[in-house]
Amino acid sequence: MDLLKEAIVFSFILVLGIMLGTMATKKGRKYTKNIRKLSKHNWFREFTSTYTPLFIQHDAYRSFIANTDVDEVINDEEKQEKFKRDILHLMKDNNL
Repeated sequence: MDLLKEAIVFSFILVLGIMLGTMATKKGRKYTKNIRKLSKHNWFREFTSTYTPLFIQHDAYRSFIANTDVDEVINDEEKQEKFKRDILHLMKDNNL
């Protein structure tokens, strides 16, 4: 993926995540915080560039991200892979 496309996707996810996460809910604030942390990492930006609409539109994914301990995921490659598998499993469960 070229750098410009990656930057656009990252900006899109971040802006929409912030907009949607500004809801006055604890879950919304946690989602926004986690998206900000995750979006600083290339592996997450690359992964989400394929699945951007899922992270924005579907409550199951938003809840999953809000409930994930992203600090553990960020610092552990095995947990990053599990995180990705779990997202793909959610896709399968939701017929996406």
